[in-house]
This record gives sequence, C-alpha cells and structure tokens, in this order.
Amino acid sequence: MGISKACDYAILVVTYFASNPEDALKSKHEIAQALHLPEEFLSKILQRLVKANIVESIRGTHGGYKLIEQPSDISLKSVIEVFEGEMHMIDCNKSNFKDCGRQNNCGPLQHVMFQVEDEINHILSNVSFRELAMKG
Repeated sequence: MGISKACDYAILVVTYFASNPEDALKSKHEIAQALHLPEEFLSKILQRLVKANIVESIRGTHGGYKLIEQPSDISLKSVIEVFEGEMHMIDCNKSNFKDCGRQNNCGPLQHVMFQVEDEINHILSNVSFRELAMKG
C-alpha cells in the first residue's frame, strides 16, 4: 500500500495552500517554483483538485488557484481518495466478503486487514491540512 507521485504532490500542493494566507491566489508557476515541481505535471494535479472541488481556479491576469474550503475542513483522506480512490488493504471488501465463498479460508486474515483499514481511514480522516500546515 502506498500513494502515487501525483497524490504525493497533491498533498504538497494542498499543504502549500493551507500554509499561505487565506484567499491568496497562487499562480501555477509560483506553486511549481515554491515546491520544486514540474509545471506540466502540476497542471494535471491542479485540474484534478479543481474537479474534486478542493481547489478553485480563477482565470484572468490576476487569477490563480486557492483552496475552496478552510484547511481545517479538508482531510488528508479526501485528497488521497481523489488520486487513489478508496483505500483497501486487500482486494475483497466488507460488502462482498460474505459472497465470495472463501470466508472459511481467509476470514481471520480479512478480519484483521479490515481492522487495519478502518484504523488507517480513521487516522487519515482526522488529519486536516490545517494540522499539516502547522507542522511544516
């Protein structure tokens, strides 16, 4: 289990916004320079964050990007799921566990993995970008 480079960069971008004054628009070039990210890749990341309603894009000569919500209202889990989807430790999930026919063979392992998954999701849901920005 891990996160992609795009997800890693998205976390950096949202943390960067959370670390800067609210409503301060940042250009793509400014973000790329501050975080040492390639602009072309950053464009794709920003597009996904805009589509997910985490970041707002303002067009024009004085345009740029900014967070839509307060950093305290954006969880680490919400950004990770934009890029990685729902996180699962194993291929089967709780909804199809009883239908697979193998629960007698792997049920004990699944139970443990579901607990691990629940803990990870709980932690990621309770870490806000306000907290991440304050630690940076």
